[in-house]
Amino acid sequence: MLTMLKGKTDGRYFEIGAADPFKGSNTALLEKLGWTGQSVEILEHEVEKFRKLRKNPIIHADATQLDYSEILSGHYDYLQVDCEPPTISLKILKMLPWDTCTFGVTTFEHDHYADVSRKIRKESRDFLSSKGYVLVAPNIAPDNKSAYEDWWVHPDHVDLEILERMKIESENALNAEKYMLFL
Repeated sequence: MLTMLKGKTDGRYFEIGAADPFKGSNTALLEKLGWTGQSVEILEHEVEKFRKLRKNPIIHADATQLDYSEILSGHYDYLQVDCEPPTISLKILKMLPWDTCTFGVTTFEHDHYADVSRKIRKESRDFLSSKGYVLVAPNIAPDNKSAYEDWWVHPDHVDLEILERMKIESENALNAEKYMLFL
């Protein structure tokens, strides 16, 4: 993600489904690099940890009950949507104010490896594509088989040369660590 944004150190993020403030966090490093942002988390014990250990604010709420048009506006460099189950993530994705807000890089957790309906990944892809986003890294996985997340970019907010270099066409599960180290 940082590669897509040329190692930016003063970005802005919005994180939906923060969970632990550090373990598995996509935004802890960004915060260390000087990014500002805001997170949303439903679990009170995670929110308490976050408030003690992180500097950027967190909203303790059910992400499906927020009015995002009151919270989000303008451009954000990074958006994370990662709630459980993935049907909730998809619902939230569709609630965001796409007319007044853009995101340079978006990670969307579809949990395809565990999605019995096999619909969330396709629906999220159709939706983000319809908003002008480009799928860069499909089916990111912690291993070589459990596809759980897609990485997207908005072509107006990233370097197109880097986009082409990082774009993966394969639908095979893509080990996140190997993908990031390959580049």
